[in-house]
Amino acid sequence: GLDSRSTMVKSATQPCTKKSHKPGASRSAEASSAARKRKGSSSSSSSAVSESEQTRKALQRARQQEALALRAEGKEYTPTKRQRKRKPKERRKWDERAASKLQAKRELGKKLRKEKKGAPEVVVVPIFWKGQAGQRGKVLTVCADVQRMLAEAGKRVEVDAGHKYTPGQKFAHWEHRGTMLRVEVGPRESERGCCTVARTFTPGEPAHRVEQVQVEAEGLVAELERLPALEEEEG
Repeated sequence: GLDSRSTMVKSATQPCTKKSHKPGASRSAEASSAARKRKGSSSSSSSAVSESEQTRKALQRARQQEALALRAEGKEYTPTKRQRKRKPKERRKWDERAASKLQAKRELGKKLRKEKKGAPEVVVVPIFWKGQAGQRGKVLTVCADVQRMLAEAGKRVEVDAGHKYTPGQKFAHWEHRGTMLRVEVGPRESERGCCTVARTFTPGEPAHRVEQVQVEAEGLVAELERLPALEEEEG
């Protein structure tokens, strides 16, 4: 009975040594393991970088020794050129498209300059209603007379008698081609034997118009020569 009592007293007086599972302890353990993993990965990457660096240095030393040996023999060392990396496929496609657009723009510019050089000084534009055959004939007759008079005066003149475009579209077309002087002949003007002379200083802007100009060689040519001088007076 005495031995059992002493055993009970010892067990009651000894402190409890059981481990406590606290959340802080588990987190610190996880953090330490993650740090160990990062350290291992960084050491592996540094070893890979060091290996590539060692390879580069070895190649550099070999080239240096080769250069020294050639110079000792009195020869000249020419280093090998590094091959340029080829551009990515998308970049090459973009460059090709840009080059083709630039080439097309240049070709268009050449074509426009060529057209402007060969453009007439004066263009005669007949104005008539579609379906009016008699009206069209009278207007074209007066336009032919105007063309003959201006050609005899030494002017490069052309009659735009096409029916595909409107008179306004014809005006814009010839202005952008460089022909700023034009003669307009309508149905009423053809009956009266007169025309309208117009001069544009900037393509697309309203023209200076002189109406009721008689279809006579002297008056028509004089009016055409007077219109370009308006730009200097306004400037």
